[in-house]
Amino acid sequence: MMYLKNIQNCLSLYHTHTLSIMASGIITTVKLEPFFKQFLRSHFEQENDLVFTFPKGHDLQKRLNLLLIKKPIKASEHNYGEESFEIELYYMEGKDVRQHNYISETAAKIFARKIKEFYSMIFHEFYNARYRFFTHKEIVYQWMEQNCFDESAYDRIERDARRYRRKNYNKNYYQKKTLKNVKSSPVQSALCPG
Repeated sequence: MMYLKNIQNCLSLYHTHTLSIMASGIITTVKLEPFFKQFLRSHFEQENDLVFTFPKGHDLQKRLNLLLIKKPIKASEHNYGEESFEIELYYMEGKDVRQHNYISETAAKIFARKIKEFYSMIFHEFYNARYRFFTHKEIVYQWMEQNCFDESAYDRIERDARRYRRKNYNKNYYQKKTLKNVKSSPVQSALCPG
């Protein structure tokens, strides 16, 4: 009899662990530009016609879980039209996804900003890995090809790349200038003679 109870306990632990790594089938909607929707789908290799699911344990999924609340009584379903982005939720530890599956408009804006920051981080890593070997335009086209962007996204990506390149150039220029000034400073000379 004790042996049977131990097996049942082990199965229930296995079942709760399995649930925490499974998608629930429950969907929440956030407002997101089509540009960023396309980026997420290509980055996580998901098809356009399916509901989006983050990989289990991804930082964005964890942030989304923290923003989910119980649906208020007077709240209505969000319909953002073309900017609606449906995300399937995972079962969570400590929260029942059947109740905590609503994201307020303010929380949705915060989450959209985190997605934009994630995009910038990935794009800047991509740019840094290639800028010594390819021209600026070639890098932009490689990024567009990798993420299945159409030609209408070129101006946006090129502008972001130019801003990023200029920011890094200015940062490096002023760091070198500051270092040069510190080396030639009379205080530095007095402290560390010749």
